[in-house]
Amino acid sequence: MIGSSTMLGMDQHSVVGGSENGASAHLRGTGRMRFLPLVAAGFLLAGCQPDLPHADMGKRVEVIAHEGGRGLYYEESLGAFQNALDVGVDALDLDVVTAKAQGEQGEPGYNRPAPLVWNAFAADAAKCSGPGVGQPLKDLTFAQVFLLHCDKASSRFPGQKADAGNKIALLGQVFDLVDRTSKFAFDVQVRTVPNDSASPTPEQATSAVVSEAFNRHREGQVRIKSFDWRNLEIARQQNSKIQLVAMYDERTFFAGSPWMGTVDYNTVGGDPVKAAQQLGAMGISPCYTTAGCAGEDEPGPGSPLMDKALVDRAHAAGLKVFPWTVNDKKAMSDLIDMGVDGIVTDYPDRLRDVLRSKGLDVPQAYKPPFHQTLQKNPPGLDN
Repeated sequence: MIGSSTMLGMDQHSVVGGSENGASAHLRGTGRMRFLPLVAAGFLLAGCQPDLPHADMGKRVEVIAHEGGRGLYYEESLGAFQNALDVGVDALDLDVVTAKAQGEQGEPGYNRPAPLVWNAFAADAAKCSGPGVGQPLKDLTFAQVFLLHCDKASSRFPGQKADAGNKIALLGQVFDLVDRTSKFAFDVQVRTVPNDSASPTPEQATSAVVSEAFNRHREGQVRIKSFDWRNLEIARQQNSKIQLVAMYDERTFFAGSPWMGTVDYNTVGGDPVKAAQQLGAMGISPCYTTAGCAGEDEPGPGSPLMDKALVDRAHAAGLKVFPWTVNDKKAMSDLIDMGVDGIVTDYPDRLRDVLRSKGLDVPQAYKPPFHQTLQKNPPGLDN
């Protein structure tokens, strides 16, 4: 069902500004586009692999590196994800949007939106340079997206290591950093926004992620999460093996919200635990404070959006709790004392320090079971 033509058939091939970019034309002319992207190979090879159980961290408080730990390394970059693995984390948090059709007509995966690891619907000039800056990524092919350089540092994270020449990665490239037999999680946030013309549709974005996880047999490592709960409902319909996490804050969880899919706020009594149960989710991921929801790096004067009572109710319902995005050590300590199951943070090193100070276990640095070199370019594409 996952590989059906109905699910995979999406938008038609397009070009920037109505004319094909020269680099893309060159790739097509040399026949090298047929290697684009890594998904195609996975489509052919994964079928002979056995399914694996879901990654289980046991009772450890999970260290979840937000966007690869953007406080330490340039956000959403392959370098950031590799750095997080070197630091030692339980899960990589990453955002997925989509580009247009990948591959060539008649090849596996043709006309399927490519899952891009990026935290916005466009490559903004504040972060990126190159042709296509400012255009919706969903209107660009991956060959066009690959011409962008997204490496401009943010002043919000002065200690962030730069990644010169960084290019927006494919989801499959991030999967390839970790062996598929490892007890490790990819927290994939499917980014869509209701009533936003720049946003991919939930069907496009979720299908791209579900198909990639299925084709690469990563279903046991992937947790799909989203503020837009339509994505969770679609993922549940397409592949019930993939775990779901319901994200929310006061801007998305309210009566009449367009973010909640078929869940009715009043019917569940304004209770996110009951809402998550209706969605078939394994956990909830609330913003921990109103200041955090506003994108601040410290808790500041914001009011708490979660407490121990919420954690206890979630646990009683069989759900896990993963608050986001927590960068303050005192807040981390308080949340650990509440009994949360994991913390999403831009600074996994800080969270490790807090866990150690409490005598709690921390994840080891990831060591692949085989020699592995970070491949920043998908096969068939050069700088």
